[in-house]
Amino acid sequence: MVRPRFLVIGAGPSGITAAKVLTEHDFNGEKVDVLVVEEGERIGGTFVNKAYAGSNLVSSKYITCYSDFREDEKVADHPSIPEYVNYLERYAENFDLHKYIRFGIKVIDVISSNSVSPVHKTFHKDIKPSNNHQNATQSHLFHGIGSRKHKVILLDINTGKKTIEIFDGVAICSGLHNVPRIPHFDNENCFNGKIFHSSSYKSPFKLSNDKEEREGNVKINKQTSSSIHSPKKDKRGFQKESMTSKNEKEMSKSFFDGKKVLVIGSGETSFDLAHDAAANNATSVAMLTRHGFVSVPANFPGTSLPPLDCLIMNIGTHAYESHWAAKTNFHWWLTTKIQRLGLFAMGGSTYGLNQWAGKRYNMTWDRGNKHIVNKSGKCMGLINRSVKANSPFLMKKLNEYVYSGWDATVEGVGSEEGVKLYHPYKVSHFDPDGKSIHLQHVDTGVIEKVEVDVLVMATGYVQKFPFMENRGSLSPKEAEAHPNFKNEDKDSPLPSEHFILDPNEPTIAYIGFVRPNVGAIPPMAELQTMWWCTRLKHQEVKFYEDHDDTDLSPERARQKARHLRRLRLSGAGGLGDMPGPRSKPYYCLDGSRLSYAVDYG
Repeated sequence: MVRPRFLVIGAGPSGITAAKVLTEHDFNGEKVDVLVVEEGERIGGTFVNKAYAGSNLVSSKYITCYSDFREDEKVADHPSIPEYVNYLERYAENFDLHKYIRFGIKVIDVISSNSVSPVHKTFHKDIKPSNNHQNATQSHLFHGIGSRKHKVILLDINTGKKTIEIFDGVAICSGLHNVPRIPHFDNENCFNGKIFHSSSYKSPFKLSNDKEEREGNVKINKQTSSSIHSPKKDKRGFQKESMTSKNEKEMSKSFFDGKKVLVIGSGETSFDLAHDAAANNATSVAMLTRHGFVSVPANFPGTSLPPLDCLIMNIGTHAYESHWAAKTNFHWWLTTKIQRLGLFAMGGSTYGLNQWAGKRYNMTWDRGNKHIVNKSGKCMGLINRSVKANSPFLMKKLNEYVYSGWDATVEGVGSEEGVKLYHPYKVSHFDPDGKSIHLQHVDTGVIEKVEVDVLVMATGYVQKFPFMENRGSLSPKEAEAHPNFKNEDKDSPLPSEHFILDPNEPTIAYIGFVRPNVGAIPPMAELQTMWWCTRLKHQEVKFYEDHDDTDLSPERARQKARHLRRLRLSGAGGLGDMPGPRSKPYYCLDGSRLSYAVDYG
């Protein structure tokens, strides 16, 4: 009997763990055949395509790693991006995943069909059925799948050849940070300076190649882009830490040098790029934010404190929460006050750690779990520079004698003014003079004209699934109900059941499309795939019961504990009936190894 076939779209962190989990499951005693298609030439996804010099993981290795493959103890708490890609390569090698992956393959279309018989009639003239097509049509119907098949059109990027294959299930792991969100403004074509999206940034001396930039609809200086070449690699083929060699730095001139730079956005990437501009002799650097931010660094250099995300994962916040506390949010009401007072004691501000400007618009004292924390902190000292210089006498003295250490890392970087923060502002329009941009205050409507030579759009990414937009299974009613599906500026919708699948079409799963406040997507993608596989078998979804861990080995208990803790941290406790984010108060007293690991690490 032919095995059921599953397609995994993307070989990034979510894709490779989805493939691994799928190969571990069987349906009616039959193992699954898995194919992973990746548009790029190596494992890593956005960590390869969107990486830039000096970038690191903002989540620590302790919660970013998969449950059954830990990072080396010698690696820093927050690995560099090349180190993390190395980890993904080792994960794939350890579980022999490379044999499932086809590189240089792009998914053009995914079309569902209730019957496989008409599929041959829908081939395009330039598309040939693959060798796997006939086998797929004969695949047995396993529990939870039914007769629904998925016709997938694949493009070989190197040869231009299109083929079609049939699959029983599809895991969409194309990445949350894949399609750049690029806003457009009036008169932008008049601008004579340089505009680029942060996704094309590699270093202060280099942007990605011409083709990528044209596809991103950004305006690039041809002289800069024509000199770009592939990143350096070590003997094993992994990308080196620095993406700009010493010779390049000596021979090249940073495109920030002598320029007036404006960065739109206030996330981690915005902070990194604004810092790079200031450190590379920009005449002036400004940052634009509409809503503000909450800045707390991912780690605390010079101290013995663990990483920020490990501090947040503690017994008081995540090991036990009664139903009353969950309903009233009492523990957030209490801990928010303690946290903000602690921030003031440590850095002189309650907005964030050493954050004297850019208060988040909804930063209140009632509860603090509604904010996405900016964990870069790299630029905060530069933003504070002019703010602290003009602060009241008492705060100025406190900074001079108590809080000055936080800004020591940016001494000698940038101008006296540091990085100017426009908050709360938005771009109104470009000036016809070709060298200025008009910024509008969000509250007052006041317009300020600012001269700009380089505009960096660190505006994030939009959630899109272009290969799902022309599906035959999308009825006019469904299309009308999901107007964002083809809206360029808004995210395409996720399905209703835990944002993983549509109950009417359970064989297509969206894996890795989560935005945790503090946490990491890769292990959550691992959990999502486990849940999906169980769901397909029509089994009740229960990861770990209170009573099933008495005979676990210590290592297996720790692995389960990490799963539970990640669920609690991310709010993903809704994935089935597990102890979830609210453990029983006597859970830590039952003597099980799992309970000790959950509560005490």
